[in-house]
Amino acid sequence: MPTAWLEKNMPHRRRLRFPGLLLLGFLLLSACDMAPPREDNPARLAFERGYVYLHPDDRQLYAVDVSDLENPFLLTNMPGIQAFSLSRDARQVVFVARPEQAAGQQLYVLSVQGGTERVLVPHSALPAGSTLLAPRFSPSGERVAFGYSDGPGAFHIALVNADGSGLRRLGPGFGALLPGNWFSPNFSSEQTLWVVSIENGQMVLIEMDTATGVELNRRSQVGVVPLAPSSRLVLSPGGEYVAWAGNPAGGRSRIFVWELNAGAVRQLTEHNEAEAEDSMPSWKDRTTVVWTTQKAGAFHAYSAGFRESNTAGRIEKANALHTVYGP
Repeated sequence: MPTAWLEKNMPHRRRLRFPGLLLLGFLLLSACDMAPPREDNPARLAFERGYVYLHPDDRQLYAVDVSDLENPFLLTNMPGIQAFSLSRDARQVVFVARPEQAAGQQLYVLSVQGGTERVLVPHSALPAGSTLLAPRFSPSGERVAFGYSDGPGAFHIALVNADGSGLRRLGPGFGALLPGNWFSPNFSSEQTLWVVSIENGQMVLIEMDTATGVELNRRSQVGVVPLAPSSRLVLSPGGEYVAWAGNPAGGRSRIFVWELNAGAVRQLTEHNEAEAEDSMPSWKDRTTVVWTTQKAGAFHAYSAGFRESNTAGRIEKANALHTVYGP
């Protein structure tokens, strides 16, 4: 029986309503790419290295260890999951969601290896109606930076400790920041982070002090065609490169890599199929970029070395709307 049919028609074991079907459910789950409920899978406790991803069918977060790619496990069980990221040690996930009982979006954190999510920033801690954007762990995993918008053209960067304490806004509002996940903050160290802005038609990275919000440095794409991000911008683990998805000449979204020191921008991805769309890049390691390609209604994760160009990439994970790898 095709995996795609099983994923569409049996996304969760717990939907089986009759005890006599439980054994059949277990057998079917072993053949598909969806996981049994999070509380029932010992693979979660054994997770050491692998992928965390948002599944396109049920929009829940899953993880799978590279030692057992046929046994993914469920991390979340709530509606409205949106942006997420993984800590550098691959032990924690932070994500944005709006459960049915909440009056607004909230920030959550959970352990990949066990337990349920807990609220890191409740909706009541921010102005009413705020939209939360692109959370990111600091290198130590002890803090989280995220963006939020509390009105048209009003974008802010906030910091919070991983235990939920110390929530504060960093510096003034950034009306010029790009809305959406693509303006996400990126820690370059525990004390500094980058945000992205558009100034005079050029994409600009601004490095800020996390204690004071003071601008420390900036990099702009001088002399290149502006390629405003169509999905998030991510700093490489070593801090030398930035990857993002942009729309060249008004075409389909492709992945680009910007070498910060040299100022060079390289187009990483290209496809023979005109309808293919690339988005949501992340770094698998210091030299490899992972992204999502949407084609013919399907979403899969691909990867390539950041020095490659005009490549369709190699498949990393099937049926993944957004994928990160760690540690």
